[in-house]
This record gives sequence, C-alpha cells and structure tokens, in this order.
Amino acid sequence: MKTILIAASPSAAEAITEALGGIAQTRTAHTVDEAAGVIAQGGVDLIVAGTYFDGARMFDLLRLVKECEEWRDIPFLCVRGVSSPESESEEPSKPLLANLDIVDSASKALGAVGFVDLCDRGGAMRAQAALAQLALACLDGGGATAH
Repeated sequence: MKTILIAASPSAAEAITEALGGIAQTRTAHTVDEAAGVIAQGGVDLIVAGTYFDGARMFDLLRLVKECEEWRDIPFLCVRGVSSPESESEEPSKPLLANLDIVDSASKALGAVGFVDLCDRGGAMRAQAALAQLALACLDGGGATAH
C-alpha cells in the first residue's frame, strides 16, 4: 500500500485525512524535523502539507524536499486544511483571497503539484474530492496539477 505523509497541525491533519478517504496509508508529522525524519526513513509516496504546518513552515518543508536529491521526486501537495482566524468571518476579505492565490502560485513555483483549499466555503465537498483525485493521480504517477 502507498504511503502519504501528512505534514500539518493536528486539526488540519484530521481534515486532510478525512478528505483523502483512506486511499493510502498515512503518517503524520507536526514539525519540519518530524517530517524530515519520516521522509528519511523511506517509503513516502506523497507529501501533503498544511499551510499552517509548524508555525506556517509549509514552504520550508517544500524547499527542503525539492532541494534534496533523494526526495525531490516525491510529489508534494499544499493544502489549507483549517481556517485562519480572519477566515472565520462570514465573508472572507479580499486580502485573504488574494493571499490564497499567492499561496497557490508560490506552491507551484516552488515545485508542488498544486494547492487545494479545503476551507473553500463555496465548495468544501468539491475541494475534498479534488484533493483525493489529485492525491490518487500523484500516487499513480500521473503528475496531474491542480487548477
């Protein structure tokens, strides 16, 4: 069975695990050091990292993975699995939405397969399905990208 490393805060890890729906075995890490340790042990087929992972260090982990010759081919997905305090309001502000567009662009520019917002109020179920489909494509070696 394939293995997905979920690098996320505990609440985001729960949301990500639920969205993935048991498509693979999962391992969880809550810090960059824990994640690096799991990856170094081998057998990680996909990394799914939350935006607020380890004090918002998702991009640090992404850079670490893509700079390491042994790890760079592991597909990496970026996910917003929990809302920020600002996004708890009824209407997300325009800066928040702009920031999510920046996270999406930066994720892909740094080598991630894509970015999925599980907190998308307009389509959380659609976002969950998109994450699961994208993860399956990565695990199957399809190299799909999120839009």
